[in-house]
Amino acid sequence: MSNFLTEVVKKACSFVIRIEMPTQAAKDILEFMVQRKIGLDTMQMHGAGNGEAILILYCQVERDRVRHIQNSLEKINGILSVELLEAKTANMVKL
Repeated sequence: MSNFLTEVVKKACSFVIRIEMPTQAAKDILEFMVQRKIGLDTMQMHGAGNGEAILILYCQVERDRVRHIQNSLEKINGILSVELLEAKTANMVKL
């Protein structure tokens, strides 16, 4: 029952983050996620040249915390921009 409750309360979302100093910024972002007890499903980093990278984080976040987390991420040193991609549908059931 608790797994079902977790799925209802949490929302699938992705953060697309443009960063400079990729290794240091990724470390700071992961520390932020651990402190906030946000579990990552997957994380991808793509080099963008000129010492910048695009970091894509896929995670499950409580519905009422999504915007707050986005705003908090924008304040971390080395982050140039944060874009939030949210799932438009709930967990779909396959028949």
